[in-house]
Amino acid sequence: MDQTLIQQRQARRRSHIFNLIRENNEQVSRFELCKLTRYSATTVISIVDSLIQDGLVVESACKENRVGRRPSLLQINSGSIYFLGIECSASGVNLTVINAMQEQVLHRFQPLDQPQAQDILAAMQKMLDGFAAESPEIWARIPLLVFSIPGKLDESAGLAIQYRTVPDWDRLDLRARFAYLGKKLLFLNNVDAMLAGYRLQYQLPPERSILFVIIRNSAGARLFSHGVPLSRFGVVCEVGHMQAAGSTRRCACGKKGCYDAELSLPAVVSKLREACYAGLLPSAGLDPANLTIDDFLRLVKAKNPAACDIFAEVTDYMASMLETLFSFFRPDVTVLSTYLNDCQQQLSDRIGSHLARWDPQFQPNILFFPPANALASFGAAAAGYEDFFPSAPPEP
Repeated sequence: MDQTLIQQRQARRRSHIFNLIRENNEQVSRFELCKLTRYSATTVISIVDSLIQDGLVVESACKENRVGRRPSLLQINSGSIYFLGIECSASGVNLTVINAMQEQVLHRFQPLDQPQAQDILAAMQKMLDGFAAESPEIWARIPLLVFSIPGKLDESAGLAIQYRTVPDWDRLDLRARFAYLGKKLLFLNNVDAMLAGYRLQYQLPPERSILFVIIRNSAGARLFSHGVPLSRFGVVCEVGHMQAAGSTRRCACGKKGCYDAELSLPAVVSKLREACYAGLLPSAGLDPANLTIDDFLRLVKAKNPAACDIFAEVTDYMASMLETLFSFFRPDVTVLSTYLNDCQQQLSDRIGSHLARWDPQFQPNILFFPPANALASFGAAAAGYEDFFPSAPPEP
C-alpha cells in the first residue's frame, strides 16, 4: 500500500479517537476506546500515547469505587490547541476563538459604516495583529486561520471575487494579503461558515441532512448531507439570483425578476419607501429617505395594511424559493435565518400554508434563526477544528 494512504488512515484514526475522547471527556478509557472503535489494542494505545505526548490529552485515575485496579480515564487538555475564525461583511468584522473542547473562549467585533474594500481588509488585519500581540500563548497554539468571506469566492485560491454590497470588492487576493501571519489559511463562504456554526452550536449529528437558508442583503443557501457540505462538490445554491415567478422588479445584478429583488432586506425597505411616498403609511415619525427594517417590522406588528401586504408578498416569495429548493433536496432539517424572525409565527404560518398546497405529503422541519453575524466567525473556527480533527468516522 502507498505510504501516503497509510499516513492518511493513521491520521483519520487519530482524529476519530480524539473526537471520541472529547465526546466522552473523563468518561472513557483505552479499553473502552478499543470497544468503541474496534481497533486493535496496539493501535489505540499507540494513538492515545501520541495524543498525550503532544499535550492534547491527559489522563487521570477513575474516582469510582471499583474492585481491582482502577482504569485511567482520558480527558482533553482544552488549552492545548485553539482555532480562530474571522468573518467580514459590510457591517463589521467578527473574530472568534474556540478551544480543543470546541468551547468559545474569545469573541471580538469591530463595527464598520459603509466601508470600502480596503477598510474591511484593514479592520481584519488590525484585529488579527492585535489578538496575536495581546494573546501570544493562544496565538502560538493556533495551527490555522479560517476566513469567512461574503459573496463570490475562490476558496482554493483565497480570492474574494465579488461582494455586491461593497462595489470595489473585486478579485481581492486574501491569501497573499494575510500570508505574513505564518499560519495555514483556509477560506470559505460566510453561508457555509454559518451552517458549520449552527451545526456545532446545536450539536446536529452528521447523519442528518440540513438546508441552511439565510436572507439578509441577499439570499443564499447551503446544503449539508452525508457528513459533508455539498459546496465541496460545487452545489452552492446561489438562490438570490434565481428567477422568481411573477417578478418584474430589477435586481442590483442588472437582471429583472431575481428573488433578491423581492425578498432581500434592501428590497423590502425599497417597497416600504414606495408605500410611504404613495401615502399608504402613517406620516408621523417616518422619514422616507431613512426607513429601516425595524420600521417595517413595527408597522407589520401594528397591522398597517400596506406593510402587511408587503409582508405577505415577501413571505410568499420566500415560500416559493424554498419550494424550488425542496423539489431537488428534501432535508431532515431546514434552517431559515431571516430578518423577519421577529414575526416568526406569521412567517411560519404563511410558508407552511404555501408548502402544503405544493405537496400535502411533505412536512418540512423548518427552524427559524436570527441572522447573527457572529455565527459565521464561530462557524469558521468550527470549520478549522473540522479540518484538523475530521469528525467522520474512518474505516477500521
